[in-house]
Amino acid sequence: MSKQEQRKNHMQYGLAISSYSSTCPNDNELFFTAINQFNHGGPSVVSDPIQRSIIAELNLKAGKLSIILSDYASALSLFEHGMSYLGDDKWTTHYNLTLELFDSAAEAACVLSKNEVVASYAEQIVAHKQSFDDGLNCEYMMYVLFAYAHSQINH
Repeated sequence: MSKQEQRKNHMQYGLAISSYSSTCPNDNELFFTAINQFNHGGPSVVSDPIQRSIIAELNLKAGKLSIILSDYASALSLFEHGMSYLGDDKWTTHYNLTLELFDSAAEAACVLSKNEVVASYAEQIVAHKQSFDDGLNCEYMMYVLFAYAHSQINH
């Protein structure tokens, strides 16, 4: 079986599990299994932009649930998968979803002390923000990183 066929199968498994898990809304294990299958399939398998944005939203939801469960590494991975489903024009076609994914990924990376990742996502947010408020969270994270780095230099 080719890699592309395997990816399509993962996507089909994800769809089947997702439709089944909708009948069991409190079953987080089924929900995460469906999202993992989507992510194993990857964005190259999905041509419909609406379906891609739905999967991105599901990754955002799964990432937020991972944070509630204190699994920041999984949350960061899920947010990054969500980003991968949005096209190059994500900041214009899916602004709110993109902002939320990038902001959430920066927060998870901050908790994990992945400073370069935080800076990268914060730069994207600052470059594309539509209002002052849209960049507040990442400005705060950058301040925290700067203060931390400065305190490490002085010790």
